[in-house]
Amino acid sequence: MKKKIMKKDNITLIGMPGSGKSTISKLLAKKLNFDFIDTDEYIAKQEKMSPQQIVDTKGDKGFLKIEKKRILELLPLKKYIISPGGCVVYLTRVMSAIKGLSLIVFLDLPLDVLEKRLINQETRGMIWLESKSLKELYIKRSPLYKKYADITINCFQKSDKQIVQEIIKKLTPLKRN
Repeated sequence: MKKKIMKKDNITLIGMPGSGKSTISKLLAKKLNFDFIDTDEYIAKQEKMSPQQIVDTKGDKGFLKIEKKRILELLPLKKYIISPGGCVVYLTRVMSAIKGLSLIVFLDLPLDVLEKRLINQETRGMIWLESKSLKELYIKRSPLYKKYADITINCFQKSDKQIVQEIIKKLTPLKRN
């Protein structure tokens, strides 16, 4: 299985909103000499609306439909660090496609840390579906992140630099096989 993983062209970081996907993706891309793409930024550019505006006008399911289309457009990329929105794990077909072409790294943080980081939940363009709180969202999504992850990084009390170093360290044995 490890040989198969390293034949993948990209690395995709998944995790809850506020887990640091965009920040870590940019740093990791620089370290590995990969390009970087934040799918929320890509969606905003293509749709000419922010993720929050899309959610406000088309609802959660409308956003997911757009996200599915736009992420599938990105799959032919090579040597990219991809940072999708936290709700991507609801899109089974998309996650299967990503899994086939990308090493998936789950940035794991405890709920209480996420709560402190996410002071802008109402304007962030978060997809809630039936969840009524961040705790509910966390409970629903955590098993999905774990299911799709090739590598899980416990980010609690670690600097961005430490997280990037840990990802690279976990990639190193895979390169030898």
